[in-house]
Amino acid sequence: MDRSVEALINYGAIDCWTKPGTRVSGIGITLGHGSWPIQPGWDKARATGNIVVWPNPDVGTVRDNPGRFGTIDEWKPKQATGWFLFDFFRQLKQFALDLEAIRTPLLVPWGSGFSGAGGTQPESPDNGVLIDTKADGSEGIEIQGLAPIEDNLVGRIKIAQINTRAMAPVASFGHFWCDGVGRRVPGLVGTGSQGPIWKRQGLMRPNYLAGPVDDCIRTVIYNAQFGTGATHARNGWVEHPDPRQPYRNHPVVLPMGNDPRMIPCYQGWRLVISDPQIQAWLDWSGATGVLRMSKWWLAVNLRGDGRRATMRAAESGTGWPIFESSGGVQLDELAAWRARGIATEKDANALGAGLFDFGQLVEAA
Repeated sequence: MDRSVEALINYGAIDCWTKPGTRVSGIGITLGHGSWPIQPGWDKARATGNIVVWPNPDVGTVRDNPGRFGTIDEWKPKQATGWFLFDFFRQLKQFALDLEAIRTPLLVPWGSGFSGAGGTQPESPDNGVLIDTKADGSEGIEIQGLAPIEDNLVGRIKIAQINTRAMAPVASFGHFWCDGVGRRVPGLVGTGSQGPIWKRQGLMRPNYLAGPVDDCIRTVIYNAQFGTGATHARNGWVEHPDPRQPYRNHPVVLPMGNDPRMIPCYQGWRLVISDPQIQAWLDWSGATGVLRMSKWWLAVNLRGDGRRATMRAAESGTGWPIFESSGGVQLDELAAWRARGIATEKDANALGAGLFDFGQLVEAA
């Protein structure tokens, strides 16, 4: 068994660490929290206006954190150019340009019923949403940690922080803040948590359960390597490079660095499984009708062409591994999942339950 596969199977969930003997024998999706809804920002009939979004002052600005905000041109300061009698005057001009960028909001297409999977609440810090600005999905805005600035203590603190940094009363109740946002356009390489992919790339959608699909599915893993000595797969990077636990107040103290129980960031895998093994898994699952066919395509697509990676570590999490999906917050998407036999959160979570016991995961590039 490949080292990263062994780490995923034997240590890839919080229960593997707190309840010895627990194994990861399969993987599913979520319809709600933890999914990434795709909202139709291109449709002016549904995206009837805009929301005002500011970078979370706890995270910083484009200059502080380009990996989280570096694709947002509105937040990039222009450079002071031209001739200046003294450098002091150039610095003054640059300060004004920096301040102008800090005072500029991001306007995001929005409409009634739009939300992230967490419901845009401050207590859901990983609340994410994808806003397509073109119908084919080639362009859009990807937001993580979206939350409204509400008239409460948290909201008042956020407003004070944003306005102090801007040296002007730019933020107000009803605006939003976010922990990360990217503008997706053709030709621009994504800046994901563990590698150069956008959130929308490799997101499992209902069509993945309806026929052959070539996508390499984004996978949230529990035990991603972090800190000093941590490693990553080719073309990727370490999500949490600082020499400390990746999540504060977490009940498990994970080993730092290149520990065999931890998975290199951006690691890819594929499933080795035969048609008879898939049929045996389907019989074991008890699935019938359209759900059985959906599970069949899940296994077939994870098998792929027998060479390339069909699932790849893309994010770290704090519970059980999941495939990142479009979920069921957006009603058109929910209807499409239901048409594939995924009607409830239980159905979603159990989509690939037991699959790894009938086939074999192997590392793939």
